[in-house]
Amino acid sequence: MKSFLALFQKEWVVVRGNVFVLLVVGPLLVLGVPYIIDKNVETSMGLNELIIMFLFFAISLGVMATPTQYITSIRMDVNRKEVWLHSPQSIYCLLGAKALFSICMFIIFTFVVFCSGFIMVSAQLEWPIFKAFIASIAMTISLTGLQLLILAYMHVFYIFYLQLKCYIGKLAVVITVPFAIFVGYILTKIEDSAWFRAIVQHGYISLEPIENYLQPSNHDVFFYVGSIYLVQLVFYALCITVLFIVSSKWLEKVVSQS
Repeated sequence: MKSFLALFQKEWVVVRGNVFVLLVVGPLLVLGVPYIIDKNVETSMGLNELIIMFLFFAISLGVMATPTQYITSIRMDVNRKEVWLHSPQSIYCLLGAKALFSICMFIIFTFVVFCSGFIMVSAQLEWPIFKAFIASIAMTISLTGLQLLILAYMHVFYIFYLQLKCYIGKLAVVITVPFAIFVGYILTKIEDSAWFRAIVQHGYISLEPIENYLQPSNHDVFFYVGSIYLVQLVFYALCITVLFIVSSKWLEKVVSQS
């Protein structure tokens, strides 16, 4: 446990500058840019609409920045083979610390940005501050699940790229990127298929009480939470776990070969 915490702390020391930049840029996009546009640019959009637009732009920035940071961190260590080959910690511990740090960074960033945006438009939504916090928590949890899938997906294909690079050099990226897009497309089709839903959509848990609680009295705005299925959650959790274990061992072999 102490070794894992030490690795986590090391990750913080290496990338804390990036974390601070994200935590400044995110709220600034939500709180500052809409006001500048509203005061200086003629637009058909009101201030609250601009805040919501830049809120989701900032969240998209976080969604892209987190896996990018994770892959960059792995690449830095891959370039120093002794980190992997002579470390007393297992490959799972080394990568797990990086993954956990990236997810923690995403959770904090997402919660701060949602809080900033929801509090600013709480008057329009007729929300007290407490509801803005609850909405921020709900959206952060939802996006964190999605982010875990993205992180696992990019983790696998980055290792696939490293393996190809051993054989064909820099041309590996030409194959990896289209292949990753193609596989993502196929997986999306499978996820949307009727047979897949029939298998995983069991153990229904309605989130309608939360949705009704957060629903603004102004019916021009609709706050959607959705629902969850326990079997589907377990399935995705198992997929992420298996992908992480298998691909981590794969990465260890790739680094040893290179």
